Amino acid sequence: MNKSIKDYLEIDKKGIQPNFFPNEAFCYYSLPDFDLNGKPSIALGREIESNKFLIEAGSLLISKLNPRIKRVWLANHEDEKRRVSSTEFVVLRPKETADSTYFFYYLQQDNLYKQLESNAIGSTNSHVRFKPEFLTTIKVDIPKLRVQQKIAKILRKVDGQIEKTEAIIAKYKAIKQGLMQDLFTRGIDVATGKLRPRYQDAPELYKPSPLGMIPKEWDVDILANQCFRSGEYGINAASVPFSHSLPTYLRITDITDEGKFAKEDKRSVNSPESSKYLLSIGDIVFARTGATVGKTYLYNPADGPLVFAGFLIKFSPDPALLLSSFLKYYTETPAYLNWVQVMSMRSGQPGINGNEYGKMLLPLPDTDEQKAISKTLNANTEIIDKETTNLKKLQQLKKGLMSDLLSGKVRVQVDEEAIC
Repeated sequence: MNKSIKDYLEIDKKGIQPNFFPNEAFCYYSLPDFDLNGKPSIALGREIESNKFLIEAGSLLISKLNPRIKRVWLANHEDEKRRVSSTEFVVLRPKETADSTYFFYYLQQDNLYKQLESNAIGSTNSHVRFKPEFLTTIKVDIPKLRVQQKIAKILRKVDGQIEKTEAIIAKYKAIKQGLMQDLFTRGIDVATGKLRPRYQDAPELYKPSPLGMIPKEWDVDILANQCFRSGEYGINAASVPFSHSLPTYLRITDITDEGKFAKEDKRSVNSPESSKYLLSIGDIVFARTGATVGKTYLYNPADGPLVFAGFLIKFSPDPALLLSSFLKYYTETPAYLNWVQVMSMRSGQPGINGNEYGKMLLPLPDTDEQKAISKTLNANTEIIDKETTNLKKLQQLKKGLMSDLLSGKVRVQVDEEAIC
């Protein structure tokens, strides 16, 4: 490694004061936009405060702020507008021996970020920065340009598949949100298998209730009245390293945002009382405190035996009255999320206890209609789950390829059409 990053990339500090051009629309690369969706925003010069960097197409941006978070951008968005970036980025312009897409991936490597972290300084741990000049002195082992281009092509192809998969997931999540709104306010006419007409179009099919207008066939009652057992708190025990000889522990942190059991970093619980807190088919647990209050998990036998922790509250619905799948989907609706927000913020510390969850009002179609609603949402959810699994596989593939190709562990022949 006789060469360093400065042999391939040079720092570009060309500045501009966008508010000197108040009516010009700029393509603006900012930290908030990167963190929001990884896409630059379009902003008028008068909306952009202070001095910015004026960047060329194909430039690379790497955030010097808090290098524990990877923020690398390739300014190749097809837009004729002038590009500007926050001065929190280091702007790097590729030299003739460098392929910008290759270095976009190269700059995201873990070992490079560890070096940047070691150089970062600041008054607090949450606001540290590395020196741009230090970045350019990092020693590198870079292949010739044609090999860089071949590696970039391979990685970009995988990224394209990732982007397509993410778009499919986003599409079906949007469909699901629309379905939830309709299914939990209009329901399904079991005789026809179709949504009922809206209240505005057929008010005679609806009646007033504490939850607003609902179909005439529906009832409203509290959760506790629909359960064999309700409001049961989990075991109060510390977690221990995962062991196949001990029960798996289910804590709030083990429940994903999608309400699934996160199987990474599993923990166990070692207590003579564990068997009393094993979840059964149909059980659903609610988070009772903290920032994730209201989060729910419906027990899936495929997750194996689970002992639920003390910050979770268990309800066991009577399937003759309330299907657990229907209840789980209800906890994803705006109506439920709004209820959680109101209930949990009545005191300084967010929290909802078992008694309060038990008194939560539910819209209650008969179980045939509950089953039809759940079936409709299951079909959508299965697509999302399938594509999410595909996404994780693609992300792992990309991670492996980056490790192999960027380190030189796997050599790429430029006349090859593919590698794998």
